[in-house]
Amino acid sequence: MVSQLFVKLPKISLHNHLEGAIRPETFFSIARQKGINLPADTLEDLLPYIQVTGEEQNLVDFLAKIDRVTDITQTEDVLARVVEEIVEDAAKQNIRYLELRGGPLVHVREGLRPEQVLEAILWGLKVGEQKYGVKARFIVCALRSDAPEDNLNLAKIAAEYKKQGVVGFDLAGDEAGYPAKLHQQAFRLAKEKGLKITVHAGEAAGPESVRSAIMDLGAERIGHGIRSIEDPSLIKLIIERDIALEVCPTSNVHTRAVSSLEKHPIKKLYELGVPIVIGDDDPQISNISLSGELKLLTERFGFSFRQVCDLQLQAVKYCFLPEEEKEDLLAKMEKELSAFD
Repeated sequence: MVSQLFVKLPKISLHNHLEGAIRPETFFSIARQKGINLPADTLEDLLPYIQVTGEEQNLVDFLAKIDRVTDITQTEDVLARVVEEIVEDAAKQNIRYLELRGGPLVHVREGLRPEQVLEAILWGLKVGEQKYGVKARFIVCALRSDAPEDNLNLAKIAAEYKKQGVVGFDLAGDEAGYPAKLHQQAFRLAKEKGLKITVHAGEAAGPESVRSAIMDLGAERIGHGIRSIEDPSLIKLIIERDIALEVCPTSNVHTRAVSSLEKHPIKKLYELGVPIVIGDDDPQISNISLSGELKLLTERFGFSFRQVCDLQLQAVKYCFLPEEEKEDLLAKMEKELSAFD
């Protein structure tokens, strides 16, 4: 049970996947409406099919559960609905700013164009923002396993929606199987068009993967990045370039990036001076919340509550908003967090 203190704490969420944040009850309801064949007749019995059970052996096993959820997200109305619900769930946690991310190309199996996917997602964010008061933006995810030319085209499309709420470009998926450098052209274009760059690395592969994300793709943040701890020269590079690691502790255990919370290097990274922000990654798949992850910092990793508050301010610094909006958000966060001193 997450204490109300951590729920009430104003928060910044920078690593949250659309595909992993869909409510199980929404998936169950829509899947039945669409006549999708499910392995269970009740929501309770269905949960092991779409949530972590502990039997997953690696990142690929984890990603398979997310892929099942996307069976319902192949139409514009469903995409807009689930995104609006994600913003509502963020509001219930007192998240003040949400950078939702997702892969448009996983939602085109029934004929949608990537542009239609993006427009539905951005509409859901806009409606959610107006209804629930959460500032929300979108990061477009390219997948490592997709063809480089497809991701180059995706980068072009993402840039076209910069004024509608797309703030960044990301690379996700099977890190061990597909090196980042394959997609160098797409990320060069995204950066030239003014999108910020974050790259999943150092989760299912080692520090060389993080170095490639920085040197080959121009990453300004790293998704996870925890295996950077294995290379002191990489840690030095990350600190020198002021690159934040988006750390998701529970998810890292679920994907087997680390064997247990006890083995997680988050506190060591923090003590070395590595910039970190905290994410919940795929909260519905992992059955967690950002509030719970922050509580975990104090209960399992020895962070003080004050340090947890400071991490929320640090997250503002590394978010992908324009500087003027960032300054406004920081002032609001500082004012709200002062009540917790």
